[in-house]
Amino acid sequence: MVRIVWVCALLVLASTCFAGSGPREYTAPRLAAPAVIDGTINDDEWAGAATGEGSTDLLAKTPAEEGTQFWLAFDEKYIYFAARMTDSQPESIVAQETRKNVALDGNDSITLVLDVLGNLTDFNIFSMNPAGANSIQIAGGRAAKAEWLGEIATSGRVTSTGWEAEARIPWKIMRLPNAGERTIRFNVRRYIPRLQRGDGISNLGRVNGVNIPKGDDQGLIKLLPYTYVGQTEDQFIFNSGLDFRTNLMNRLELVGSINPDFRNIENQILSLDFSYFERLAGESRPFFAEGKSYFNTGYDSRLFASQRVDSFDAGVKVFGKLNDKSKFGIMDLHTFGKENAFVGAYNYKPSSRSGFDLAVTSLRRDGVSNDGFFANYSAKSGLAAKQKVLEALLARLVELGYASLP
Repeated sequence: MVRIVWVCALLVLASTCFAGSGPREYTAPRLAAPAVIDGTINDDEWAGAATGEGSTDLLAKTPAEEGTQFWLAFDEKYIYFAARMTDSQPESIVAQETRKNVALDGNDSITLVLDVLGNLTDFNIFSMNPAGANSIQIAGGRAAKAEWLGEIATSGRVTSTGWEAEARIPWKIMRLPNAGERTIRFNVRRYIPRLQRGDGISNLGRVNGVNIPKGDDQGLIKLLPYTYVGQTEDQFIFNSGLDFRTNLMNRLELVGSINPDFRNIENQILSLDFSYFERLAGESRPFFAEGKSYFNTGYDSRLFASQRVDSFDAGVKVFGKLNDKSKFGIMDLHTFGKENAFVGAYNYKPSSRSGFDLAVTSLRRDGVSNDGFFANYSAKSGLAAKQKVLEALLARLVELGYASLP
């Protein structure tokens, strides 16, 4: 997880990710036929794809010790990606993980980052290792739930000179802009645990003229029911519930859950580090994972943290983008006869240098009525503006007698 956050930070500041080169530009690359995702790269099969090779050590800003080449292409349903990595010590390649949508920390990995919305803030991140395991992060937050995400095919293999991997990613798993031709930014990076270094191939490359498809599930309500029965020594057990989701509009989503069963969800684990303050593990429950980035309720989730909610009887949430500059999230949780919790959050970003956040939370239970509000405005300024602010602050401190000038 730390490495993924680091990747995103480097993407935003990646003016030197690719040594001596500006962004690579491509025009709507397509394959003659859909690639077979078997982990074996056939150069003829990938003819027509955008391709690049040669990478830069992201820390030292020098040419990487090992070589990497990538291929990237699009069609109406899928994004196709492949990469071939050379390694002078192939016996040291790490591919311990074999599952889908899991953390790949400690494994050799190749990562494709896509900025489909074109705002340099909502990144979709797809990583894979030499065994074909993958790790997925969808912009805005998505649950690690195959029924919601759809089929993401990844495959890889270790070779005598390194390793290679292939992937097929459905458009429909991502939050997309309006259908039509768009420019998509992308980045490719590699992690080598033997060197404990990351290599960047592309300086936020651009693919022009990509035809973004129209979502085929507009207005479609997806239902995911569950039921289980059991018998103990003294009682019969029966339980059932329902998850559902739909797209209200092109940029808005509604997710709901009735009597969710969280007992089979693998919780994230905290370290044993001591702290005087509350520490919360990451959220892995599907209902709360959906659209989590739309629910900013203050620094360190001071007003609301989903980890404090053990369960509920019925919950619903609506989230998405109102336009290119604003987004919101609304969530209501009911435990019938006991408790009601409400969360609302709104973010407005008029420019790349300023933004406004507003959030409200409410908790109602017997004897408890608790409301919270959060508002924040942030703006980035140049060095001259910051200097003026510091000079004004120093002058005020001198005036109040808390400081003196030399």
